[in-house]
Amino acid sequence: MHYFGSIEKLYTNFSPSRWGYWLSKVNECLTHPCITLNMVDPLYNTKNVAKTIVENQFVGLYKMSTAREQYNTSQVSLAADLFLSKYGKTCSLYELMIYFANYLIEFKGSFAQFDVQDILQQYKKKFIPWRANRLNALVIPKKESEANKVRGIQAKHAYIKESIKEGKDLRTGGLYMLGLVTDSEIESVKDEIANGIF
Repeated sequence: MHYFGSIEKLYTNFSPSRWGYWLSKVNECLTHPCITLNMVDPLYNTKNVAKTIVENQFVGLYKMSTAREQYNTSQVSLAADLFLSKYGKTCSLYELMIYFANYLIEFKGSFAQFDVQDILQQYKKKFIPWRANRLNALVIPKKESEANKVRGIQAKHAYIKESIKEGKDLRTGGLYMLGLVTDSEIESVKDEIANGIF
């Protein structure tokens, strides 16, 4: 579990002024463990730390909008409470930052300048599927490339087989000189090729 230093450092690191930083670390944020919002207050033994962080995200979106009226602090407070009650158990600090930093670009579904209801709804409607797709894109190629790699004895066997098929004299190669390929391995692969095992 990560510990982010003092509460002040936590507020600084997870403030809207750092959205650019978090957007540059999306893949790392999605694949590294991080505490959920509901774990923040118990970890710091202080009430409303997570709520303040979430409220700051809403205020950050308001400041980026062209809305002319002053934001309503009680509305922002209620929105933070709703966000925490809906997503606090599953949303990590990293995911919170990615969502709010990316909201206007990827997830906004409303034409209103500052729509708290839309911000609350799009987390589940757009962000969660986006996160799942992004994670799949990160994990699947890695699994495929790992599965397709030939390692160890199999790799050596494949090397010997290809060298024999290409007519190379393995006994003059570096692996043979180092003792990593032996006469018995070369003869064994030759026999397999001759017997049609390959």
